[in-house]
Amino acid sequence: MHHIDRYAKDLSYSALMSVAITQHLHRLGLTPDQVVFGLPAMGIDGTALNAICPVNSIVECAASKYRSVSGHCNNVNHPLRGAVYEPMQRFLKPDYADEVSTPRASTIGAPLPSARRVSVQLITEPTEAHNVCVMMVAQWAMFVYEDIAQIGNNRVFKGNVLSDCILSGSAFYGI
Repeated sequence: MHHIDRYAKDLSYSALMSVAITQHLHRLGLTPDQVVFGLPAMGIDGTALNAICPVNSIVECAASKYRSVSGHCNNVNHPLRGAVYEPMQRFLKPDYADEVSTPRASTIGAPLPSARRVSVQLITEPTEAHNVCVMMVAQWAMFVYEDIAQIGNNRVFKGNVLSDCILSGSAFYGI
């Protein structure tokens, strides 16, 4: 397992708190569109939430000939896209069973297959190996894996699972 630094752990806690808060807001009757599109537009400065869920903002990017290692300001129009410690952006609106975090089920109520199982079933190995792209693709895949693998998990610093007071009724899903 990869070592995750303290800041990444704090962000994992922030993410869990965000899910819990979103579930609470959903129980209050907010529509999914209000939760997904309306709430992010509201500021959290001066609130208790700001201490738990810090917002990273970059006012201006300095001109540079090279890209930054952290990914900050690599896109001057959207300086936080692809940056370290920033959430991944969705291409599509999320679709959960409870409209917050519970994975969807099939039309008959059975659990849906994992993404891995679907990939294995749909994508078959090519019968003929490509003689140019093989190593390049392997290196690119390793680069993407290393980037994705740094996402936080549900363990605290000494390897213990987060306590029930933090998770209170939450479940972790094997994705």
